[in-house]
Amino acid sequence: MKRIYITLFSILTFCSCKSANNKNKLIPEQLAVQSDSVSETPIKVFNVLFDSIQTDAVEQLALLNESLSGLYKDADAIADEAYITRRLNNYKAKRFAGTLAQDFDNSDFTKATRLNVSFLTKKEENPKGNIKVEEWFFKEENIAKSCFQSLQNYREREIHFKFISWIWVQQNNKLFLIFSTDFVVDSEPMQTIKQHLIGMLKKQGEYHLVEMD
Repeated sequence: MKRIYITLFSILTFCSCKSANNKNKLIPEQLAVQSDSVSETPIKVFNVLFDSIQTDAVEQLALLNESLSGLYKDADAIADEAYITRRLNNYKAKRFAGTLAQDFDNSDFTKATRLNVSFLTKKEENPKGNIKVEEWFFKEENIAKSCFQSLQNYREREIHFKFISWIWVQQNNKLFLIFSTDFVVDSEPMQTIKQHLIGMLKKQGEYHLVEMD
């Protein structure tokens, strides 16, 4: 009888060890699944507020960035605090908007109440370059339309920029700008962002588009 007990104990011990070993073998696979589920690092959105009265601003740039996060990331330049400070100060001073207002003889460009901007670059090394995406807010839709109508006539104007590669989209009280000094308008990096933006906007209604180069 004693031998039977010893035999049973040995069998149970062996089965327990084997079960524990099998559980241990599953751990690396489980960890691999967890690491695959980690989300992409969000692309940063920088905000410039011109008018604190506007409280109904729905940010769409963050949603656009989310859809682009598999292909694009933050441009390396945003790690340079001096670069970002200089860029945001230029926005606050409305230098770009002021030049547009002068070139198109339309002061509505300076009436944005808020501006969001992201600095993007492709995750792939080639082609390499940076693209800015801006989201302009206006108090009223007719102001955004006024700016867009001016932009449509850009070939009739003398524009004071050395290089133009702009994609403008207007919807409701907003303007979106896709801009680069590294890519032309019809390049794949610019067009990919445009298609993602249009895919998002067309679900919400009518939009207007102009590509300038």
